[in-house]
Amino acid sequence: VREGGQYVIADGPLDTVPVWLRAGGAVALTQPAMHTTDANWKHLEWHVHAAPEIHGRLYEDAGDGYGASRLTVLRGELVDGVLRLERNETGALARTRSEETVRVYGLGSVRQVAGARAHRFEEGVLELQVGADWTRLVVEP
Repeated sequence: VREGGQYVIADGPLDTVPVWLRAGGAVALTQPAMHTTDANWKHLEWHVHAAPEIHGRLYEDAGDGYGASRLTVLRGELVDGVLRLERNETGALARTRSEETVRVYGLGSVRQVAGARAHRFEEGVLELQVGADWTRLVVEP
């Protein structure tokens, strides 16, 4: 965790893509693929940093031409220690995954989680296993 408004020298090996996640950010990541026809991801991880306002977006398509697509918007908030995340998607692209992982950074403690299949809180990171069609998560300290 770093304070904003400063320069940071960080390792960036050539075989790694460095990703910085700001407070309130939500970034979707997947496994490497050789071609864009794999852009309808079978494996998806959301990385979310808890903050008073949270925003993230993910666009997926068939990867070839002008076929079906899907836009997923993630919004949330951290108010009085309670984290609320909501996910909305639009588009006709069929899903290829049945489960997603959500990793939340910046929480002090976790007492109760609603909306996840399973969860674990370890070394300051909350890892949630959710169905690919999840719409709402609530985490209480």
